[in-house]
Amino acid sequence: MQRIHAVSMTAALFLTISTTACGSQSAPTAAPTAAPTVEPTVAPTAAPTAAPTAAPTAAPTAAPTAAPTAAPTVEPTVASTAAPRSALTSTVSALPTAAISGTTAQKDFEDFDPKLFDHSTTITNTWLPLHPGMQFVYEGVTDDNGKMVKHRLTVNVTDLTKVISGVRSLVSFDQDFAGDQLAEAELTFYAQDNSGNVWSMGEHPEEYDSGKFVQAPTWIHGFQDAHAGLAMLASPQAGTPSYSQGWGPAVSWTDRGQVRQTGQKVCVPVKCYDNVLVIAESSKAEPNAYQLKYFAPGVGGIRTDWLGSDVTQEKLELVKVTQLSPDELTKVREAALNLEKHAYEVSKDVYAKTPPSEVPEGAPTQATSAPAAPAGALAGTAVATDTAGGNASVAKEVLDIEANIEDAMDALGGNNWAGAHDDIAKMGESWTAYQQHASKDGALQGTLDAFAKTFGQLKSAADAKNVATSLQAANDLSGVVMDLYDVYHPAAPTDIGRLDVLERQVNLDVKGKDFAAAAKTLGAINTTWQKVKPAILSHNAAQGKDVAGRYEASIAAQSELVKKQDASGLQDEATKSLDIVDALEKLF
Repeated sequence: MQRIHAVSMTAALFLTISTTACGSQSAPTAAPTAAPTVEPTVAPTAAPTAAPTAAPTAAPTAAPTAAPTAAPTVEPTVASTAAPRSALTSTVSALPTAAISGTTAQKDFEDFDPKLFDHSTTITNTWLPLHPGMQFVYEGVTDDNGKMVKHRLTVNVTDLTKVISGVRSLVSFDQDFAGDQLAEAELTFYAQDNSGNVWSMGEHPEEYDSGKFVQAPTWIHGFQDAHAGLAMLASPQAGTPSYSQGWGPAVSWTDRGQVRQTGQKVCVPVKCYDNVLVIAESSKAEPNAYQLKYFAPGVGGIRTDWLGSDVTQEKLELVKVTQLSPDELTKVREAALNLEKHAYEVSKDVYAKTPPSEVPEGAPTQATSAPAAPAGALAGTAVATDTAGGNASVAKEVLDIEANIEDAMDALGGNNWAGAHDDIAKMGESWTAYQQHASKDGALQGTLDAFAKTFGQLKSAADAKNVATSLQAANDLSGVVMDLYDVYHPAAPTDIGRLDVLERQVNLDVKGKDFAAAAKTLGAINTTWQKVKPAILSHNAAQGKDVAGRYEASIAAQSELVKKQDASGLQDEATKSLDIVDALEKLF
């Protein structure tokens, strides 16, 4: 897992910078070129997993040639979409010490049959769903010659496709920043076989130093003895052998993956996920260095960590996942095509021998209007695109569900079971109507599944007339609704809504006399507040400063009351905080 930069290449397993690098390939002779950047804002839609891995056999032939020559001129720059975390706590120590199998006894590459890809660009693998127009933003740190530097990765699933050795593949355009400098821009190619395995068909990473092109260690299936690898198995299971994630001997690409854990619970800035899959990646160059990639069902990659002698000690966490607008997707597409133009110039022996990427029929060639603002100035903060203020852009059914949840919680608090059941029934009606267009709007399948599950828990608890369980389920459901708010980029940052959910949770924790849980919830409140505070102050400096000051005072007061285990005082203060949160939302 050799590396040229402190950050590694984006490719294997969709989420991250792959840890193998290309040190053996010398830099191309093309004249230095300005590093391409783009401003886009993505989130996959989940779909059911397909059957287990296929074992193809035939080696495909090379694709036809094409050789555009224009250098890339991608204008916009990627804006940081998340406030950097002061520290990312390693989870490695919490992992079981089960051995990770070595790679020496494994074959170098997987059997591959191009005839087994009937719907190759429809990528519905539960662990790696790739839906055109989705963007994922990851932030963290990496070691740069002994100094930990901020690291940001933006992954854009384009609507471009490229035929590689007879298999049509979906194109991802990724940008990797070390500090404020673009370190890599990359095109990666994915295809799903008939059994549901996602294959990495190759990648073209361009590395930059101070904004100037350095080299492009490209590997693509069918060229220079390169072979496609498994980006994600259809049915990953612990205890199974490692597998090749691609084989590119000309550029020392020898990454392998192995399922290390399943069924984990992992929290990242976006949210907490259950049933998380952990893949350990290694390579022949660095057999004792591992990167740990975490995948949530219906979402994809959510975290990167390290284990062993990995010199970069790279840590990344998902801070934003968004569906791009049509104009934003157009801008991403153009940036990817500009990078491809340069690829034809600097990779004469590989990329120049592939056919050009194809634009969907009827797709515009340039943005028809100014693109929406980048995905917020902060992690987890929605883009302000609606002009009516507040949450006017959110689907009516989603707004109705949230209102019914709050009404139901009021009814439950007063032991009004008839009222609670009526509110729950209204939620069900709105939910049924919303499902007719939720996916089209860009709602993630994982979020829709979470809503259905939590709504079922609420109905069961209400039918049993269990007040505490019903209140908890209702508040949990409100948390899921906030994820649906994100789809619509409301003017009021969705994190304000999440503060509302968390303040209600403090009350629930105290009612259950669980001060440890209340302390943990307050920690989440503080983290969420630090993310959203700058957006509030920049939106309305005068009033925002006053309301922000009151809210910070309330958070401090709640923290002291938790230490004293003053249940009555804490409930009163949390209730006051809910009023302040309402005032924060009204600023928008």
